[in-house]
Amino acid sequence: MRTNCFICSLRAYDFDKEGVTFAYHVKHEHNMWSYLFFLNYLEEKDQNEYTPHEAYVAEIVAQTRKDSAEKQADKEKDKAQQKDRDAARWFPINRALSLQQTNDELDDRLENIEKKLEQYVKIKLFF
Repeated sequence: MRTNCFICSLRAYDFDKEGVTFAYHVKHEHNMWSYLFFLNYLEEKDQNEYTPHEAYVAEIVAQTRKDSAEKQADKEKDKAQQKDRDAARWFPINRALSLQQTNDELDDRLENIEKKLEQYVKIKLFF
């Protein structure tokens, strides 16, 4: 857990090269204890009082448990692995807010470069 985020599986290096500290990410964005607390909170809360987001996560967790029970009897390894990946879709695997902002900035810069290149090509076509 010192080199990879327990929640999203991204490497510490991915954050460090973008100027975001891995420690900040693990403590504030993907605190594993917050996820555990949230799952426990859902267990204790009355299902009729769930918010839409809570209901969504609770449904996925319930389906995961059901799939896990079925998976024990299921011998097809590929299907079981796919179910595991699908069940964890609410986890931000290979995603982080701090890196997303960097990616958005990069996308904006690339769009600006593309626009300038298109303008340059148009100018060259007229001369």
